[in-house]
Amino acid sequence: MINPIFEKKFLEALDLCNSLSEFARQPSSYPCQAIHLFCEIGTEPENLLELNALYADRVLIAKKSIEKYARTIDNWKTGNCPLGGKDHCNIVNFFLSLKTQDFYFFRGDNFTPELICEFLQDWRVRSSLSDILTKCLKALH
Repeated sequence: MINPIFEKKFLEALDLCNSLSEFARQPSSYPCQAIHLFCEIGTEPENLLELNALYADRVLIAKKSIEKYARTIDNWKTGNCPLGGKDHCNIVNFFLSLKTQDFYFFRGDNFTPELICEFLQDWRVRSSLSDILTKCLKALH
C-alpha cells in the first residue's frame, strides 16, 4: 500500500520537474529539491517504484520537462546542492526511470545508475542515499 505522505511528496517532485520550463537557460534549485523528495520516498523503495508505475503518464511528462530544461543549461551549481544542474537532472531522471529502467543522461557518456550511486554516497539526505538507491535497484530484480 502506498504511503499517502510519500504520494504527496512524489506529486510535489513531479510538479517541481514540470515547473522547470519557467527556468530555461537559468539555474534552478528545483531539480535538487526534487532529489531530496525522491530520497525521502526512497526510504521505502517499494513506494517509489509503485508511484512511478501509478503515475506513469505524469512521470513521462516530468521526464520530458527535465530533458527540455537540461538541454538549455550548463552544469551550474545552485545553492548548497552538490554537483551541477545537469548532474541533478541526471539524478532526477534516474529516479523517474527506476521502474522502466529507461535510463537517459544529459551529461557525460559514462553516466550510469552505478555512477549516480557513487556520486551520492557522500551526500546525505536524512539517510544514506546509496542505501536507498541500492534498495530501489534491488527491488527491481
